[in-house]
Amino acid sequence: SVDSGVEIRDESLREFFFKTMTSPYIRGYVEGYDPKKKTASVFLNMNGVSRAESFKVVATKSEITATGTIDLLNFMMSKSLESINKK
Repeated sequence: SVDSGVEIRDESLREFFFKTMTSPYIRGYVEGYDPKKKTASVFLNMNGVSRAESFKVVATKSEITATGTIDLLNFMMSKSLESINKK
C-alpha cells in the first residue's frame, strides 16, 4: 500500500510509479545488525533487482525502527521516476 499522507500523491504514485515496476512486490529482510554503528544491512528485492542496503536503527523497549535512503536507479527504476515526473 501507499500512504504518503497526501491522497492525490498516493494515487499518482500507485498509477504512474508502482505500475511501471516489473513486479508489484518489494521484498526485504534484515541480513545483519552492527550494534556499534547501530545499522542494519537490509537485503531488498525490488523491480527484479536484489541488493543489500544499510539502514540506521533506533530501538526502544517496544519498537525497532530502521530508516535510510535508497537510490532508485540502483533498482533500475528510471522508467518509474520518469513516469511520475511526466505527470
